[in-house]
Amino acid sequence: MTLDRKGTTKDDYTTVGLKGIIGISAMARISAALGFSNDSEIYLSNATSFIQDWQTKTVKSDHITMEFKDEESFALLYDLYADTLLGTNLVDQTVYETHESFCQSSLSSKKYPFGIPVSSYISETKSMWSMFTAATLKNNQTRDNLIHSMFARATFNQSSQRNFPLIYDSASGLSQPAEGANPQQGGMFALLALGASRAIDTKTTGSPTSGPSKSQTKAGKIVGIVIGSVGTLALIMTATFFFWRRKNLLAQKHLAVIPNVFQAEPLGDEEVERGERPRLSRSHFAKGTNHSSTSPSSSPEQPQLETTQLRNDLINLRREMEEMRAQGYYETMPPPQYIAD
Repeated sequence: MTLDRKGTTKDDYTTVGLKGIIGISAMARISAALGFSNDSEIYLSNATSFIQDWQTKTVKSDHITMEFKDEESFALLYDLYADTLLGTNLVDQTVYETHESFCQSSLSSKKYPFGIPVSSYISETKSMWSMFTAATLKNNQTRDNLIHSMFARATFNQSSQRNFPLIYDSASGLSQPAEGANPQQGGMFALLALGASRAIDTKTTGSPTSGPSKSQTKAGKIVGIVIGSVGTLALIMTATFFFWRRKNLLAQKHLAVIPNVFQAEPLGDEEVERGERPRLSRSHFAKGTNHSSTSPSSSPEQPQLETTQLRNDLINLRREMEEMRAQGYYETMPPPQYIAD
């Protein structure tokens, strides 16, 4: 059971009836937007008939009754926010004016310092519904007074519950012990949402139509532009990736290994004329062989000396090869001849 039904004795109460009628009117708008003109006309005709009957039974000279047959009862018409937000213009302006006059009178009496009760049957109110009501008031002073009453409860520090409850007593400010923070407090932004909805043109979806509207055509163009932009961006990114990959592959192909260059020493005492074959003395190789043929047991330091000599021989051989390459004999001349010393 919702809060606005609390304390009522019958099912014919005002606020729920108004919700249903505005919902039917909203279905008329939806059907018109989708091109179902016949359905839209049926919904709109029923909503118009129902709202006239509703106004006849509920609107009094200075308030709106909570139950149809209880003229002394009153109701907080937070439902008017839906009519204003959706732009259905279903509820007559006299209803807005009567309800605003009632809110102004209730706030001036100081009987309920924390807001206006949901109905005459209970003293409780709902902060979200109070803000909905404030958004429908045309008089700025009345609207601000209602908002200030909610702010007074939000800063209320005379109870053990330090949070801002959704439902609380509009006279004492107390709430149920189990009442805690509630996501419905998002209704505090009702004024901002109403301002945003007024910037939207709802006339194109208000009347029945048999074909696609201009708004649908514009929406199709927007979708086409978005899809085209995304496709173009994807092609650019793909082309950039392949270009970058190809550039890296070409760079890797041009990498060359640069050999280490050593200063070569002369091969021997004799100079080699250009065109002659170089002759290597056996002394260059005899050094290594003489040391390698020596018995390992001749001296404790012999293995270390042999390793050093072999390393020196290898370095000398590398230098000789580099000198031969530098003189141009490496590729054009036959292998060297060996002569005895």
